[in-house]
Amino acid sequence: QKVFADAHDRDMHVAFVLDVDTLAANPQDLIQTLPASARIGSSGFQLANPDTPEGFEYYRAEISALFGLYPQIDRLVAFQRFEDTPWQGIRMENLPGTWKSQIASAIEKNPRLRDDPKTIPIFVASRMIAAFDKILRGLGRTDVELAGSAFAYDHLQAADYFFTPQTALLVM
Repeated sequence: QKVFADAHDRDMHVAFVLDVDTLAANPQDLIQTLPASARIGSSGFQLANPDTPEGFEYYRAEISALFGLYPQIDRLVAFQRFEDTPWQGIRMENLPGTWKSQIASAIEKNPRLRDDPKTIPIFVASRMIAAFDKILRGLGRTDVELAGSAFAYDHLQAADYFFTPQTALLVM
């Protein structure tokens, strides 16, 4: 907290990179307490669905606590890996119906997304980022820039399509 406060006092940006796709970032014991309708599953891994009231509340509690501890954050970066994380195994058939239709519509408009293995993980990240945006606005933190990030460049086509124009794209 002292480091973030000092950075803020020196007019430095404080970016917080939040893992979103690992087991550690999605504590299964907590997520299992959500109703099945608020979870997305794949191969035993569960993810809170930010588009349900319970899933949104899960993320609201997380983001509220983060900004309660570190109010100096002015950039929140949703970070995902594209190898060896449970999230990468999420398949179309595991997604909620509205998400399936949104992805199908996106593929119809941009056929290159059909064969892009990043399409589903990036779409899911875009839904989380949209929830983060709504949560931050609710906290009065319209000053916080949102971004999506990964270690590689090959997700940029899907990210450019699914992320809102206000969402920055960062490559680590």
